[in-house]
Amino acid sequence: MRGYYESRARLFRVLGHPGRLRILEMLAAKPCCVCDLMQQLNYRQPYVSQQLAILREAGLVVGEREGVNIRYRLASPEVLRLVQSERDLPVDDSPSGRRKRG
Repeated sequence: MRGYYESRARLFRVLGHPGRLRILEMLAAKPCCVCDLMQQLNYRQPYVSQQLAILREAGLVVGEREGVNIRYRLASPEVLRLVQSERDLPVDDSPSGRRKRG
């Protein structure tokens, strides 16, 4: 059971990065190449490529070569459900990062 929780914790560390979450949201809408992601997100190529490599290693995205470009997409429908369900979680955007007690 320990391995299960360690792998889940690794997954949440991957998801705990704003840039990677933005990339996943874009890929949930449609497959994109690095150049598309750079333009939409206003990130530099090395940064986008680094984040895609992390997402690929985690099994969240896959890349398919199209000529000289690689078009990335979500690896499975489960990843799409994960990205969508994340939006339903309560998030505290206050500067302190602390939730107010009801």
